Amino acid sequence: MTNLLTYLGLIALTAAAALVSGTSGEATRPPILLMLLAAAKLLLVVFLFMELRRAHSAWKAGILGFTALFLSLFLFTG
Repeated sequence: MTNLLTYLGLIALTAAAALVSGTSGEATRPPILLMLLAAAKLLLVVFLFMELRRAHSAWKAGILGFTALFLSLFLFTG
């Protein structure tokens, strides 16, 4: 059941990303929203499908730190 909910969540996040990327005009928020949606999808896949939730806490901290670093570099340098 968890995998089905994860699949549906990934589909919903992908649909939301498609809707956000389809917006036209001069907007600075769509790239930020797309990266946040991508990070959410990354965390869903890593923790649920790769079963990192059962891994050592160092791996969890590493993935969360990498995601936070990637997002912060994208958000604050762009």
